[in-house]
Amino acid sequence: MPSTSKTKTLRLNQFVGSDKPKMDDFNYDNTQLETLVGGHLDDTEKHLTQAEREEWSRPSSELYFYDGNDASQRSFTLDFEPRFCTVYALEMPPSVNDMSTPSVSLCYHAAAGQDGKATVGIALSGKTLTVYNDPDLSMAQTRRKLNAQGISYVCQLFR
Repeated sequence: MPSTSKTKTLRLNQFVGSDKPKMDDFNYDNTQLETLVGGHLDDTEKHLTQAEREEWSRPSSELYFYDGNDASQRSFTLDFEPRFCTVYALEMPPSVNDMSTPSVSLCYHAAAGQDGKATVGIALSGKTLTVYNDPDLSMAQTRRKLNAQGISYVCQLFR
């Protein structure tokens, strides 16, 4: 005989002293709990997966540092694929006019996204970041200076 009364929501058995519970009553209750609670816990619309928890617990940006070596082009393989990044020289303004040729601007800052859009001097493709450095005697109006010898650079990489 099932219980004299049932719980309001899940209709689980609530036995009183005069009830004679049977194994079927307990199995019914356990099946109800497993179905409702187990189904809720498995619902990925309401709960995060372990992979989602790990992804969301990562910082939204990371810093990467390098020292310039004066190569005209230099590529770095990053640990992850950033959506966007900025590169700038430490202790330098974003750009300065070359005092020996005032019409020339030296650019020490750049930004790029995975969509192929970028400012002068940088490219981002997947996990590869490429920076460019123009020689001092270049005829360009804007000289890219993102790998100049003796200058340290920081890249801020955004997930």
